[in-house]
Amino acid sequence: MQKQQPIAYASRALSAAEKNYAQIEKELLAIVFALRKFHQHVYGVPIRVQSDHKPLEAIFSKPIGAAPARLQRMLLQLQRYDIHIVYTPGNQMHIADTLSRAYIQSDATESLDLSEEKVVYALNGESPCGNIMHMIQQATQSDPDLQLIQQLHEQGWPDRKKNVPLAAQAYWPVRHTISIDDELLMKDDRIIVPRALRPEVLKQLHSAHQGIQRSLAHARSCFYWPGLTEAVRQMVEACSFCQESRPENQKEPLISHPVPTGPWQKIAADIFDLQGRSFLLIVDYFSKYPEVLKLSDKTSASLIAHFITVFARHGVPETLIADHVPFASAEMARFALDWGFNITHSSPNFPQSNGMAERAVKTVKSMLKTAAQSGTDPHLALLTLRNTPVTGLKYSPAQILMGRVLRSTLPASKAVLQPSIPTHIQEALQHLQSQQKKLYDRTAAPLPAFKGGQRVYMRIRNAWKPATVVSIREEPRSYDVVTSSGTIYRRNRRHLRPDRSIKCDSQPDCSMDTDNDLSNHTVPNLAQIEPPQDMKRSVQRPEYTSRTYRQTTGTV
Repeated sequence: MQKQQPIAYASRALSAAEKNYAQIEKELLAIVFALRKFHQHVYGVPIRVQSDHKPLEAIFSKPIGAAPARLQRMLLQLQRYDIHIVYTPGNQMHIADTLSRAYIQSDATESLDLSEEKVVYALNGESPCGNIMHMIQQATQSDPDLQLIQQLHEQGWPDRKKNVPLAAQAYWPVRHTISIDDELLMKDDRIIVPRALRPEVLKQLHSAHQGIQRSLAHARSCFYWPGLTEAVRQMVEACSFCQESRPENQKEPLISHPVPTGPWQKIAADIFDLQGRSFLLIVDYFSKYPEVLKLSDKTSASLIAHFITVFARHGVPETLIADHVPFASAEMARFALDWGFNITHSSPNFPQSNGMAERAVKTVKSMLKTAAQSGTDPHLALLTLRNTPVTGLKYSPAQILMGRVLRSTLPASKAVLQPSIPTHIQEALQHLQSQQKKLYDRTAAPLPAFKGGQRVYMRIRNAWKPATVVSIREEPRSYDVVTSSGTIYRRNRRHLRPDRSIKCDSQPDCSMDTDNDLSNHTVPNLAQIEPPQDMKRSVQRPEYTSRTYRQTTGTV
């Protein structure tokens, strides 16, 4: 066509082999024939090629290596021409569309150059192992879905997805990238794996036990089928070896303790060892005032004796936060009941849940080590610590707790030593908490909660072991779980993650893109599980049970 007028016509019939081409291959073959037929007119000048097959626009916009093999061979022949493919509906190409319905009945006279075919085969890269190729070819021939796809590919896909058979609708988005090469269905340069071979392919893919993302990257570079992403994800999550070696969970958003309304209402306690000696540390949540007492032993009787002396000085708190050993003993429970306070135990193997005491232990141990090395009296160092203003506040722990600055060896005026009651301490502490939570939550994300009876994996000694949730505790993000041996543990959500494993033995095709029903997994009869004797508590749980994080200002 020139100036909207035809200057020449050409046509030919398809050979027997070309009649088996896919529709997109026939359309590109027509372009190759036309350009070679009118080579003397189109070579060396820009040419606009109109085609009523829109997928050709996408083919020409991609690298040649991304096209199927037969299309690659044709595209290579077109490299000598400066062409621009434009999609034009058939009802707007009146002459070509009319003549195509009255073609000349003759034998085909055009064929591809064999030498160019050899070049393209060399560019296609190495072929799979012959045995595997043969297996895939046989499975493809016996797969009804792939045979339907092959039939649609050869005869042409319908114009609308609703007209496509249900079994082939999953391939609708990639229909223009499908080709047939050596009795194999290909999507671009990736093999479409028959359904029967998908479990074996997944097994070979996971031989290195890589994670989901790396396994997906490997799979997407080699083969294809609808639902491949979900199949790889389920395969990795179902692998028990991968489940047990996964890294720790991410940290969750901060849960802060409500700031007490006054001093010594809520205290935290912990035991630490230093230079062969044991110490009991008690710290007030409101004032951050520390009490450090040397222990002769770590028995409950020794702890109770020291608690009594401290309570006699500062009063009985409402809540004591401590870990389990030895604070969860029956003696401590009776002591708490007699003296009228509650004991809240932190999560095992989760020091952040007793963060106030943990941070105070770190500060006091560092101070005592430095005092011993420098020859300073440790009691004088502890006095200085109690007189130092709390970070972010203008008052010291002694001022907040006792309403006065404690006189020390440092010079101080009578006005400084004059008793004075600090004000607005609770508001200041709440502001510090909100600031710390904002900073902490930048790198945190919530984890989904569990239900009773749900199968999980529990973190034990740097490995994940299967367990089952027995109950949800009152403490935030805290659960009782039971292992296969019948032992019950209390664990924080940070130490648990869901068990997404699938029993593939009873499912012939675990590669399908469907949600797997985990309800058939057997779990222990929770009603028949009796907790060990040392897990039973005689302490009534408080109305609010805490979970703390390690920090300096009392935010938990």
